[in-house]
Amino acid sequence: MDDELPLGSLGPVENDTRQKLGQLLWEWKLCGECDTAPSCTQRGCPWSRAETLRLFWDLYERMTDAYCPERLGRKAALSSHGGLIDMMRTIKECRSIARQDLLLEHFEAHRVGGDRPPTLNDQNRAFNIGASLLLMMDFGVLHDAANSVEGNHPRIQWRDRVSMNNFVDEAFPSMLTKVDMRSITVNLTAMQLKKNGKLRLKATNDVRRHLVVDHEERTVWVFQHDSMLRELLRAGDPNQYAGVLPRELILELLDTIHIVLFPSNPESYKLLESLVSKNRFDSGLLTLASVPYRKSGDPEVSYTYFGERLVALKDELQSPRPHGWLQERLGRKRDTYMLMATMVGVFIAVLIGLLGLCVSTFQAWVAYQQWKHPKTEA
Repeated sequence: MDDELPLGSLGPVENDTRQKLGQLLWEWKLCGECDTAPSCTQRGCPWSRAETLRLFWDLYERMTDAYCPERLGRKAALSSHGGLIDMMRTIKECRSIARQDLLLEHFEAHRVGGDRPPTLNDQNRAFNIGASLLLMMDFGVLHDAANSVEGNHPRIQWRDRVSMNNFVDEAFPSMLTKVDMRSITVNLTAMQLKKNGKLRLKATNDVRRHLVVDHEERTVWVFQHDSMLRELLRAGDPNQYAGVLPRELILELLDTIHIVLFPSNPESYKLLESLVSKNRFDSGLLTLASVPYRKSGDPEVSYTYFGERLVALKDELQSPRPHGWLQERLGRKRDTYMLMATMVGVFIAVLIGLLGLCVSTFQAWVAYQQWKHPKTEA
């Protein structure tokens, strides 16, 4: 029956699928009275927060709709939402196994009888969907626009011989900075970036691109899934991970959003309202802005993951690059004039030096002539 599903789709996403995703991703423990129900009235049941995760459910539907199996006489790598959740579970539970070995292990375990395994391209396509949802990154499934920006922050790829743990370490190197981050983050608000830096804020679904600047488009990318980040923190161990990512990384993400970019003031709230209504940012950025997300054991972040990007934003705010045709032309002309002025200064200095040398040589020659031909007294 699964093989009869339309190409490019795993079928409709039911509440049962969403609940299973919550159990896998955020360790939800449901009350038992809301199975497959659209919502739950029990305050302690995580399914009562399902509405705040609407943006993630929408992302899940779009990613699964983008799946188109490569059959070629073989079984499709994915034929149901349950199959995708099983794939995600394999990735989550096998953090130290290389990607290519994960694929081999997963699809060998799900072979039936003498069925030939799915093609390698199809396996990787299914894996990329599961990894994208699990790690909050886009591995080429929807082609997040933020991933077209390279600059000083290249997009790290998950290579075949790399495990998930090693990939996360590569994608998010923890680096201590000698810069006083308090002096960097002060007044580094989204409103300041917009007014003084002439930068536009755009949403990304890829956590790797958070705070990356596109100088050509005058854009700052902001990871928008606030509600999902909070679910990860609810489930995670304060001393270790939040889902499959370091807990400190998630805390730093939320701090850069709610403390640095959008501090608690009317101006920031108004900008957030505009981003949510016009640019389709996660509504949780507004509704959950005043809700604490730290547990009692969580330390203050030191910006070891996004510190360099904050420094780059501060530099851009203080010395913005030319933008627009006119400013670029003026910038080029200004550089040309400065170069010309420097060259003229050098020429004048050389000329004065040569004149000084000539005068000194003439004076020496006169002195020599006077010494060689002294005047005799009458």
